[in-house]
This record gives sequence, C-alpha cells and structure tokens, in this order.
Amino acid sequence: MGSCDVLNSSNAALGREEMVRRLLHFILGCVLACAPDLPAFAQYPNRTILLIVPFPAGGPTDVVARLVADSMSRSLGEAVIIENIGGAG
Repeated sequence: MGSCDVLNSSNAALGREEMVRRLLHFILGCVLACAPDLPAFAQYPNRTILLIVPFPAGGPTDVVARLVADSMSRSLGEAVIIENIGGAG
C-alpha cells in the first residue's frame, strides 16, 4: 500500500458533512483568534501621522508625498505631516 493510498483511504473515510464541519470549525477558530484585535482597528489612526520623505524638499518625490498626504488626510480624518530628511532612506 503506497503513501497515496493511505491518504486517499483516510479522506474517503470522512463523509462530506464531516469535512464541511471541520472546515467551518477551522474558519470559526480563525475568526475568533482575530476578534480581540478588532477594537484596535476601529481606533486607528488616533493621532497625527508623520510621513518621512528621504529626499530634500521641493523635488518630485516631495510633490508626490504631499499629494499622497493630502489624500490620506482626507480619507483618514487625521493630519498628515511631511518631514523631508535627506538621506533617510
């Protein structure tokens, strides 16, 4: 009896309902494992966001960062501050 025969015989012994039940228990376990973290997601972000740009101010990277920060600020409802630090990357 090969290893494939052993795997197939053990799966064949489980009925369809048993496999569905096990899958549902697995999914429920995953959901319950993540449940304590859900209140933390509701509170984020709860303070000003600092976006560090690793290039000097006034360049094309700075312009793109400011456009992204404006969009983030509108969608998240929090202030987004751009800080240009040359060589930070």
